[in-house]
Amino acid sequence: MILIEMKRGFKNIFLWILIAFFLVFNFLSIFENYAENDKKSEMSFMHSVMTGTGSSSAKDNQQKDEIALYSEVEKAYIDYKEQFSTLYDNLDMMKILKIKEAKTGYKPQGEYKNYIEKNYKKLQKRVEQIKKTNEYEGNFYPGNIYKTHGFLYGKLKRSLMIQTAIIMMLSVLYLLDYERINKTRDIVLASKRGRKVAIDKAVAGIMVGIIDSMLLMTLTYVYYFINVPYKNLWNTAVSAVVMAESRMQMTYPFITFGDMTERKYFIATVIVMILFIIAVGLCSVGIWFIFENSYFSFIFQCIIYLLMMTIITYSWCNFFDVIRLLINPVTLYCTGGGWFMENDMALSFANNEFYCLMVLFFEMGVLSATGYCKYRRRDK
Repeated sequence: MILIEMKRGFKNIFLWILIAFFLVFNFLSIFENYAENDKKSEMSFMHSVMTGTGSSSAKDNQQKDEIALYSEVEKAYIDYKEQFSTLYDNLDMMKILKIKEAKTGYKPQGEYKNYIEKNYKKLQKRVEQIKKTNEYEGNFYPGNIYKTHGFLYGKLKRSLMIQTAIIMMLSVLYLLDYERINKTRDIVLASKRGRKVAIDKAVAGIMVGIIDSMLLMTLTYVYYFINVPYKNLWNTAVSAVVMAESRMQMTYPFITFGDMTERKYFIATVIVMILFIIAVGLCSVGIWFIFENSYFSFIFQCIIYLLMMTIITYSWCNFFDVIRLLINPVTLYCTGGGWFMENDMALSFANNEFYCLMVLFFEMGVLSATGYCKYRRRDK
């Protein structure tokens, strides 16, 4: 039954049109940042400089202009690395904390203040570990010039999270509401099996949402990596000085909670994104069981997320801030490119992303179970 429902879900033309629209949007965003005009050749040249693979090919082709450009880019890259090579020398995470407090006006008090300072002292120990193990070394696209981390794990990831959430909601709601939309609900509910088919539809909808979302993510990332080559760069640590980007008018490295190469960071990010959209699917299931109408369910779910986006901006400067962030379903979206590293002051502790996911799955599980119980009682 689940496979039959999945086939029905994959035949939804509207979803495919929506995926195509999202792909065009993502491709244009990538093109504008890294492929427009001479940007693609510039990225290719920079990649050749970083990996040391461009000089010999240029000489083989006997292209003087190309050799001159390669030398120019190589010199600029070396100068950039030298300029930022001292970022770790006097890096003090406690000073970073004080600057953040001053810029944001966020003033934690009492034990909560001690708690945050304790977390930043742990981050300072992580800084010393990075310096000791030379994790800060390595080649990558200059952060303050190309901002690849901010784009890939910030702007592009946020877009994908919204897009995949919409795809998941529509996949689930389409199958759950299929009989009502096609006016065959009474026929299906006439049988004992028909009254229990909602669970199969929910599972099938979530599976379709996952597959469609992964397709969208895969095609988007493939196009990104075609324009921004990562070959021989995957083992560079995210904490490398060359990757540092300006945040809050400060330029300092990304201090990850553990040793994370670009490969590990990308895989961990994709895993969290997939788990996030599954939670969105559970939310759609629970809300549909309450309303039994896909239109009302979709609108209600969107309103809830928008309200959560508004609520997340309020703070009390106490331990409740940690709780409100952990229980808010949009926290992972709002923390953007700061997963697995120092980011929001209240969430600057290791594995906070997975704690958010655990709470999110608990909330959505309770919502789904409550909605299904209500649905079953109404059915009787």
